[in-house]
Amino acid sequence: MVSDEHSQLWPYSQEQLSNLEHLSQRVQNYKRIVKDILYFFTVAQTLEKRLGAEHGKLYGLLCDYEQEMGEGTSDILKAWSHYAQNVQNDIAGGDHQVSTLVIKRLNQLKQELKKKEKQVNRDLQDTMNCILHERNRTVSHIQTHEKYLESKKAEAPGTIHPSVDPWLSERVLYKQLRVMIEEENKFQKEMTTLFQDIAQFDEHVVEELKRILEEYAHAKGSQWSSMQTHTSLAVNIATATEASSQFELFSRQNRFDDPTLWQTPRTIESFPYKTREIKILKKGLLYMPGLFPDKWNPVLAVLTETGFLHCFRLSDAKYRQLLEKYDHKKEQEGWMSTLKRSLTLKSKILMEDVFDHMDKPRAAFSFSLGQPRVNITMPAHQVHLYVFEISAQGQAPQKKFFFSKSKESNVFRFKAHNQQDMIDWTSALQAEVKNLLPTTPPSPLYMSSKKCEENVEQNVQELLKDPVWKSPITRKPPSERIPSSGENSVTLEWKSTANAPKFQESTKTLNEPYPFNPLDEFKNWTEEAPLTA
Repeated sequence: MVSDEHSQLWPYSQEQLSNLEHLSQRVQNYKRIVKDILYFFTVAQTLEKRLGAEHGKLYGLLCDYEQEMGEGTSDILKAWSHYAQNVQNDIAGGDHQVSTLVIKRLNQLKQELKKKEKQVNRDLQDTMNCILHERNRTVSHIQTHEKYLESKKAEAPGTIHPSVDPWLSERVLYKQLRVMIEEENKFQKEMTTLFQDIAQFDEHVVEELKRILEEYAHAKGSQWSSMQTHTSLAVNIATATEASSQFELFSRQNRFDDPTLWQTPRTIESFPYKTREIKILKKGLLYMPGLFPDKWNPVLAVLTETGFLHCFRLSDAKYRQLLEKYDHKKEQEGWMSTLKRSLTLKSKILMEDVFDHMDKPRAAFSFSLGQPRVNITMPAHQVHLYVFEISAQGQAPQKKFFFSKSKESNVFRFKAHNQQDMIDWTSALQAEVKNLLPTTPPSPLYMSSKKCEENVEQNVQELLKDPVWKSPITRKPPSERIPSSGENSVTLEWKSTANAPKFQESTKTLNEPYPFNPLDEFKNWTEEAPLTA
């Protein structure tokens, strides 16, 4: 900031100072510009390397896919792999040019600008200090001369001690003015030289930036031209590839057009696993008690040759369809009219549709006729209602079963559609119960005492053959020992060792039934004559 005195004496000083600040700012701006351009090319080089790496990765993957997929897609994959490989090579060459031409030169220019900035700031500081020093000295001399002039004017005539003559201070002031003028001219000359030097350096910076841009554009243009050529070649290869022929080659290679593999109708009969095809002895429409009294729910009953009676729920629509397929025929028998219903082919199809679409092997109700004490009865008081009952000893109702059980324990009631159906179902169930009766008596729960004794004797003979059961004294099995005169006695021979004390051979008879425990005798004998090796 220029003071008021300097502004009055040197009116151009304020403008000079502003221009010098702009000069220093220009060098700093060039340094920032080069720094930002260098950062841009550094990031661009990183992205180019990443792009080249991705193209190389794509090339490797496509080569692997080409080998894996075979001839069916080789043409189109060759076009893509050719493009990826060439672009990777072009990017690698361009990356080298960017590193050598751009980044290296920009780093050099950045260092030159940093050095130039320090030099300009130093020269400006030194020059400004010199000129400001002379200007301050000039202002001081002017103030001294003015003080002497004021003192002379204020001095009265005839003063004994007069003040300094202003003429002398004026002479000193003239000398300072001449020195100041020389310094001002020198300052302007130095500034002109500095301006010329900065102008040359500015020209150098601009020329260097222009050369870097031209070389980078030329290198990038060559790279883009090469990439465009490779891209066009890849497009031409892809264009020449027939899309339909690729899968045809692949199909012939993998036998997709083989009619025996892909066009032969598959049926259950051709499936290798053959089911036993459990037969249905009887199936038809029955009713079971519901949750409310006098409420009978329709079910589809199935009796299988494995001895099970299964009941499946029927929806209202399915129940109506099943009733519509019955043929209604009336026959006169005295004063009574009975209604006979025979199933047609369509009704059989409807029945099979109920149980042929099960996801789990579970029916609404299942009853095994092979369990103990199964009885099929027709209550006398409900025969006119076509009701019959099934009872068993251990059968319990299923918890999730929505049909209710009768008041008697383990008794299940069923209602037929008419009297003939009741007779047919009762006959079929009783016949299956008789068919499931065992033909031989059941095996006994416990063995007889004689059988137990025979098994014990057989086990004893087997145990005596094992060396573990031999006597630890004589090392002979009990069967080889010499029996005594007693019928149920056994004679043992005890022999002492060579180093044993006085010990007479003795014969001891144990009048006990065999087997016996010789541990007590062995203990007494070892106390008297210990065994030696």
